[in-house]
Amino acid sequence: MKVLGIIVSICIVSFVSNLGAVEKGTMFNVAGVMAATVYDEGGNGVIGNVYPKGAVPVVDEQGSYYKVVVDGWVGKDKIKKSKKKNLFGKYATTIDETELLDNPAKDAGKYCAVRKGVSLYIQGEKGDWVKVRFSGWTEKGLLEESAKKKAETPARPIEITNWDWKNLGTSIKIDGIVKNNTDKVYHFVKLKIKIANKNNEDLGLGEAFVERKEFKPGEKAGFTAYIDGAATEENAVRMSYDWDSVETGK
Repeated sequence: MKVLGIIVSICIVSFVSNLGAVEKGTMFNVAGVMAATVYDEGGNGVIGNVYPKGAVPVVDEQGSYYKVVVDGWVGKDKIKKSKKKNLFGKYATTIDETELLDNPAKDAGKYCAVRKGVSLYIQGEKGDWVKVRFSGWTEKGLLEESAKKKAETPARPIEITNWDWKNLGTSIKIDGIVKNNTDKVYHFVKLKIKIANKNNEDLGLGEAFVERKEFKPGEKAGFTAYIDGAATEENAVRMSYDWDSVETGK
């Protein structure tokens, strides 16, 4: 999420097939540090969010949206097999909001978050895991074509690599991961976070802290920030950030 991030927004729109500029099956990656929200066919229901750098094939496009296919692995205890069945196979429904992994293992990379009650096509099973698939529409601006990767932007010294937000009514909660891209060891990092709505109107400021004996080069740490007094009914926020830090002297 930053400006520095990319907007995620809901819109009411009907999608129809119009693939032309992009060859069907072209692989794209989620750009930046913000997840790509995937909407249903009506454009007004959120299915899930593909995490940054996640790869998805584009199978259709309409206006400013791409239709993507999302595959991943989920534990059998996270889904309920559905009676829904057609010529293509069987389906399951998510019991609660859950995450799809890129491999059938507990320590596998987290690929995508899926909302509660989403219907997933079952592709196969392996032990306690099920490989599933869903498709939906996402904004073109959130993706970049894998085969035409832009030149890598140098990483920020203290970089927020992933984040999410929650509207608490009278405040907004930010949870995320920060990485030390320097060759220095820190014991204190202060993040100064600013959020805005999709029109770039300020919603407020907040702070988060990483305090540890040694925050070493290449390491990641979690953080939480509360933006008091901030509230929005939109399904979209922008975030920017800066930081202060104190070295250990090592």
